[in-house]
Amino acid sequence: SKQLQYFLLGSLLLICIEFVFIKLNEARPKVISNNSELTFMTYNLFFKNKNPDVILNHIKLTNPDVLVVQELTPAWAGILSKSFGQTYPYKKIYTDKGTHGIGVYSKYKLSNDTLLLNESKRPFAQIVTVRVQDKKIQIINTHLASPAAAVEHPEKFLSLFNSNYTLRENQLNQIDLTTKMNSGDTYILIGDLNTTPYEPIYRNLRTTWVD
Repeated sequence: SKQLQYFLLGSLLLICIEFVFIKLNEARPKVISNNSELTFMTYNLFFKNKNPDVILNHIKLTNPDVLVVQELTPAWAGILSKSFGQTYPYKKIYTDKGTHGIGVYSKYKLSNDTLLLNESKRPFAQIVTVRVQDKKIQIINTHLASPAAAVEHPEKFLSLFNSNYTLRENQLNQIDLTTKMNSGDTYILIGDLNTTPYEPIYRNLRTTWVD
């Protein structure tokens, strides 16, 4: 009983120490004075989606300045072009029949489009520049490797999830390295990170990025 109490107390102490460490090392946003407000929206469209109207209505209602999407199929690209072609005259898109399609739609001019590719030569991130007045904003549209295989095969969950975790960690490191080599006034990491606030990978992410 006492051993259990000591264990729980020690665990609580470690959690408190880690919480303080995270708070002390969290990235802090720089306050930039600007008269313009830029709105973003990210959406994983789901390549098997059979009912696009819900998403289209949501995009129309939100009306973001920049729309960032993942799992962009040729069919989805056609639907978005038909529905929002005039709203978003600028776009940088890469379609795929599966989960790796990715794209940025914008009311502002886009440039400097760069893709980061996985081992299968398919994108897990897209880096695009949008210029608003005199500000150059780097948008990192991200779709990290999905841990779905681990969830779908519970008998191999630990090994599959561990492999996926390492892959996502490497992909984030590549994003960080590439971002540091680019120039911009602001950097926005946005998209489907396939992670949760409870994973160490997210904790580490917050040391360089602001949620």
